[in-house]
Amino acid sequence: MNYKKLRNIVFTVHRILGFAIASIAILVGITGSMIVFQREINEFQLHQQFGAIFPKGDRLSLENILDIVKAAYTNQPEMGFQRVYFPTKPDDLFNVVILKG
Repeated sequence: MNYKKLRNIVFTVHRILGFAIASIAILVGITGSMIVFQREINEFQLHQQFGAIFPKGDRLSLENILDIVKAAYTNQPEMGFQRVYFPTKPDDLFNVVILKG
């Protein structure tokens, strides 16, 4: 096997391995960033979906909020709560994630 043919084979293998490893690294980077910035991404999606939300009056208790959500979904008895995100700032909102069973 001459030198040029071996060199071309090594470069081809190097290129294929480089693309495969780079693809994995990019995937890990994107998913890791999504995990790290999950709260910011959720806030952005809520703002896009509902617009700006300004608090009015006193903050409701968790029980009141869950009662309001239950009342809004009375026609779906199989509905349950999957998760509740508590506000971290005074002007933040509760985020109730609903599990439809």
